[in-house]
Amino acid sequence: MQNGIYPDSLKEVTKGDKFALIHDLMALANVAINSQIFHYRKIGNKYTLYSVGIDGIAGTADDIYPTSTMNDTMKFGFIKAQ
Repeated sequence: MQNGIYPDSLKEVTKGDKFALIHDLMALANVAINSQIFHYRKIGNKYTLYSVGIDGIAGTADDIYPTSTMNDTMKFGFIKAQ
């Protein structure tokens, strides 16, 4: 929201804020997981963002999504991945 556009990747967020938390603590707990940052994808002027959970696999029952309300999603552009 500060820049008027969502970043193409989470790593871009750390350029302006070296303390930005992009590492998924659930993934860090499982050394077998390749990517240890939150799952993020920009989709036009919206985005998805979530933890792949302890199994490290996107799209499974243990994925963890931010808690949001309909008003939040309209304001911020967050969409829950399908």
